[in-house]
Amino acid sequence: MLNYTCIGHVCMDKKGNGFVPGGTAAFVAKLVSGLGHRVHMITSWGDDFVFEKDFEDISSHVINSPTTTIFQNIYSGPERVQYLHQKGDDLHIDAVDIKGDIIHFCPVIDEVPIELVAQMNTASFIGITPQGWLRKPQADGLIVYKAINWSKLQSADAIVISHEDVPASDLHDIIEQVPLLVVTEHAIGARAYHAGQVSFMPSWNTNPVDATGAGDAFACGFFMNYYHTKNIEHALGYGHCLASVCIEHQGIPSGDLKRVTDLRFRDYQNLYL
Repeated sequence: MLNYTCIGHVCMDKKGNGFVPGGTAAFVAKLVSGLGHRVHMITSWGDDFVFEKDFEDISSHVINSPTTTIFQNIYSGPERVQYLHQKGDDLHIDAVDIKGDIIHFCPVIDEVPIELVAQMNTASFIGITPQGWLRKPQADGLIVYKAINWSKLQSADAIVISHEDVPASDLHDIIEQVPLLVVTEHAIGARAYHAGQVSFMPSWNTNPVDATGAGDAFACGFFMNYYHTKNIEHALGYGHCLASVCIEHQGIPSGDLKRVTDLRFRDYQNLYL
């Protein structure tokens, strides 16, 4: 059983006339718990957060904030335009207080100091989904791309991004600055760049019901498998399998998620590994 800590804002995403819970930390915490591991979430929300009861079963260090981070996502086919309506307080925490076998940095809107990565205990596996460090709100709340200094993440064990997160022209420089970069390509698969080598593994073909959180599920599965095996191809495959199981359901799948994922990964290994 792993001790898995995720760090980032739990959000409320506008949907119709109401809200749904959002944020990588929220999704990953529920997912890791469903896989039977111990999970701890370091996050922030305000009195306006209406989903607190949904996280009563998750060990959480909640930093009180005047407001909860709220996003609105507008889709046109596969394209998404994102607006930030309000932001909760930043997460100012000491590295010595962050413990776990796996530490997953999952900012959504630059709320986690990027300098914290270099201060972490090297005994922990450091996994990063850096999308929140790559976002900047304009005056009207529209989210646009923000470049970062990737060398600040060179002490991470693995970083997972989507091919849409960064300009293609920046990819070579990023690969040169971090030890292991995984780039997902939606239903096609994912590529891992490590020590001058490139590994590609295809996605598992399935019929999605709800693709929300697919990238988060992939990253979580990759981190957990790579932590145990140090085998990039196996970790890519396991991440694909966990993501595929998740998108076949609305929200986090119920039942024995670990058993279902492990069975699918066995089939994946027979096909591709």
